[in-house]
Amino acid sequence: MPDKRTDAQSTTPAIPSVAIPDHNLIRLIAKGSYGEVWLAKNTLGTYRAVKVVFAATFRDHKPFEREFSGVQKFEPVSRLHPGLMDVLQVGRNPKEGFFYCVMELADDANTGQNFEPETYQPHTLSWEISKHKLLPIKNCIEIGFAIASALAFLHEKGLIHRDVKPSNIIFIEGAPKLADIGLVAEMSEALSYVGTEGFIPPEGPGTIQADIYSLGKVLYEISTGKDRHEYPELPTLLGDSEESRKLIEFNKIVIKACRTKPKDRYASSLDLSIQLRRLEEGKAIVDNKSKWSLIFVVLLLIALAGIYYRTITSRRSLQIRNANNFSTVAYKKPTPVPKGIVAWWPGDGITKDLISGQWSLLMQEAGFSEGKVGKAFTLDGLSAHVRIPDRADLRLTNGMTIEAWIFPTRTETWIHPFDTQPWEKPGRRDVFQEIVSKWDIRNTGQKSYTLTLRPEGKISLTVSATGTDSGATTIISTNIVPLAKWTHVAATYDSQFLRIFINGAVESEVSYHEGIFPGTNDLALGGFVGGAAPGEVLSPFKGQVDEVSIYNRALTPAELALIHRADSAGKKK
Repeated sequence: MPDKRTDAQSTTPAIPSVAIPDHNLIRLIAKGSYGEVWLAKNTLGTYRAVKVVFAATFRDHKPFEREFSGVQKFEPVSRLHPGLMDVLQVGRNPKEGFFYCVMELADDANTGQNFEPETYQPHTLSWEISKHKLLPIKNCIEIGFAIASALAFLHEKGLIHRDVKPSNIIFIEGAPKLADIGLVAEMSEALSYVGTEGFIPPEGPGTIQADIYSLGKVLYEISTGKDRHEYPELPTLLGDSEESRKLIEFNKIVIKACRTKPKDRYASSLDLSIQLRRLEEGKAIVDNKSKWSLIFVVLLLIALAGIYYRTITSRRSLQIRNANNFSTVAYKKPTPVPKGIVAWWPGDGITKDLISGQWSLLMQEAGFSEGKVGKAFTLDGLSAHVRIPDRADLRLTNGMTIEAWIFPTRTETWIHPFDTQPWEKPGRRDVFQEIVSKWDIRNTGQKSYTLTLRPEGKISLTVSATGTDSGATTIISTNIVPLAKWTHVAATYDSQFLRIFINGAVESEVSYHEGIFPGTNDLALGGFVGGAAPGEVLSPFKGQVDEVSIYNRALTPAELALIHRADSAGKKK
């Protein structure tokens, strides 16, 4: 039988029966079949959530160990994705028969980050459903994308959640996060029948497709206002509003996620997140395989026919709430900076790297202007660039991500302003515009990596394993970057593959195992360094470059999609 858990809030004070190191347990805020969740304050005065699980509440020791194992597996990866709740500390007391985990605290359901401990109520998706019944479709997309991305990251790490439901989705600073990790397990061990009735697929839990099914049921509830057990029933009254049209498209995603046969669902949570992003961008979702498509069309026709016999102005279609009534979930919110960042040049009127504190040099006519996120670096396409003195953490070897927003404006071929080599005689030629480069075009042994906008408008990444041109490998995007439009570009290396991303989506991939030469030359934004004259730059970029960031690991597709989706809100520490 599936685990039965309750999400009831404590209405009377409780006295903690255990002591947690460095934490004062203030008030019981949730209680389930096997454990308790307490509002706590640590020695620094920061409020946290502390979950305590008691061995005595289990019939035998095995499920207790299962819960502890889930926490152990989740803790190392919890802080690597913004859509996962952070587990900050885990401990065990064998003598008293319990283990505990300290977690970041959800917002207060009514007051957000500012709250009184005596009245604190966790902000969960269950609370939102109880208050609003159904949510605006744009909120449904926001929540669905965040949780699908988190699941994609979890699955990539070989873990299954097994209990995706509204009460296990919390909001922290208004952003949705996947919580309650007691049932997390490795794919090879996720065989026991656990979870919550109605969110468990027909074949049972413990697989990627099962997690997708559970999320599909969550999306069904929040978009229709109906209980999961009523699926696939739709609201009986549909209007001709923009919200109703969006619901029709959104429901196609729900149908595919909740198909009876696992093979007919989305192949991965990443695929699900991509479809949600397409819908947010106004692109239609087409799914001809769904056996529910005909049923949905029939229901839709019946509902539309009913409009002729009702005075729809007497009641609001679908009881749609204005987004202002759901103010606790913000849009275009900054996304937390992913782990592994070593450099971040925001371009907000300063040349300072926000990670190292190192100041860079504006060369020639480089300056600032209004950009994608605040201000951006402005480059004239002649000699302007930003030069960053070499340092050890920029000498990437076995893992790397370069990501930035670019606004290219070059429409003409370039008249080369310098002439010191026969192969560089002045004249018109196609331009390779360097975005981020640690590649000395002149000096042998100083070629590491360079991200480039090519003449045809495609993005390329070139790395050298030997520090020379002969050891170089290049990967090129499939699609082009448009002129005079902000585009997010990224390139990654994970010791096995080089990948190019445009607007958060994987563009191309090549196998590569040779590593990157740790060159000691300076890094430049907007061109190759190493020209013959002081301050000279070759292959200059024309336009704007913003939010340039470098990481010492390959960010996941889900992480890059979140950065792109944050749009003008950017990243936050």
